[in-house]
Amino acid sequence: MWIKGIGGKLVVAIIALVFVTCGTLGLSTWINSTKAMNEQVESNLVSRAEDVSQYIEEHFQLTLVEVEAIAEQEAVRSMDFDKQKQYLSKRLADNKNYLGFGIIKADGIAHYLDDTTADLGDRDYVKEGFTGKSVMSEITISRVTGEPVILIVSPIDTVSGEKALLLARMDGYYLSNIVEDIKVGNSGYAFMLDAKGTIIGHNNHSYVKEQNNPIKEAEETGVMTGRALAAKEMIAHKSGYFSFETEDAGTNLMGYHTLDNGWKMGVIALENEMFSGLSKLKTNFIVTTIIVSLLGHLSHLLFHDLLVDHFVMFSVLAKAYQRETLHKRFLRSI
Repeated sequence: MWIKGIGGKLVVAIIALVFVTCGTLGLSTWINSTKAMNEQVESNLVSRAEDVSQYIEEHFQLTLVEVEAIAEQEAVRSMDFDKQKQYLSKRLADNKNYLGFGIIKADGIAHYLDDTTADLGDRDYVKEGFTGKSVMSEITISRVTGEPVILIVSPIDTVSGEKALLLARMDGYYLSNIVEDIKVGNSGYAFMLDAKGTIIGHNNHSYVKEQNNPIKEAEETGVMTGRALAAKEMIAHKSGYFSFETEDAGTNLMGYHTLDNGWKMGVIALENEMFSGLSKLKTNFIVTTIIVSLLGHLSHLLFHDLLVDHFVMFSVLAKAYQRETLHKRFLRSI
C-alpha cells in the first residue's frame, strides 16, 4: 500500500498535523468566543433590565405627579362633591390613561363619580396615603369588571382641613402595554413581577389577569419549573443574571433588576438566538478543516511519485556518502 512508503507516511503526517493544528486553534477560538459572547450577553441583558426599570420608574413618577396635580385643584380641594365630580369627569374624558376617579374620606369610604361607594379603609395603600404620601397599589382584580386595575391615591389638602384622598384607577394592563414593546432578538421579551413573585406585566395578558405566580404554582403542583426558579432568583436578589430551561423555548437567558418599590423587571433572550453566530463559526471551522484535509490528500495524489523519487535519491546519495567516508577512514588507517 502507498501508505507504507516514505511519501505516503509523510503525507499522513502532514494531514495529521493539519488536523491537530486546526483542531487546537478551532477549539481555542470556540472556547474564547463562547466566553466572550456569554459575558457580552450577560452584560447587555442586565443593562437592558436596568434601563427598562428606569424608564418605568420615570413613568411612575410622571403618573404620581399628574395625580398630585389633579388633587391640588381648587375644585378637588373644596370637598364639594358636585364640584369634584364635574371637574374629575372632565379630566377623565380628556385623559384616556385613567379608568375612573374617586374621593376617599377619612372613614375610608371611596365615593366614585357614578355615585357608588366602596369601603377601602383596610387597604394598605389607603392607610399609607393617609400618612401624607402618594401611593401606587399592587395590581388588583376589579370586583365590578373582573379585570386587573392599578389604584393610585394622593392626599388632598382640603380647604376644610379634613383628611381625604384622591383615588385614580388605571388599567391593570398598563405595565404589560409598556413591556410588550420591548424585544430582544426575534423571540426575547420583558416582564414584571411584584415583590412576591406574581406576574404584573407580561406580553401574555392572561398571566396578569389570572395573577399567575410561578413560585406558588410550583409549590402547589410539586414541580419546580424553570419559570419558578427564575422568579425565586429575582425575589432573592436585587439584580443579576440567570439562565433557566423551559419546555417550549429551551434555554432562557435573563437579566433582571429591582425597582424602587420592590417590583422586579426581567428581560429574557433565547440562547439559540443569541449564540447563532457561534454555531456558524463552528460549522465554518469543520468545513475548513475538511477542505484543508482534502487538499492535503489531493497534494499526495499529485506529488506522491515526485516525493518518493526525491527520497530515494536522497537515500542513495546518503549511502554513497557513507561508503566514501568509510573508505577514506580505512585508507588513513593503513
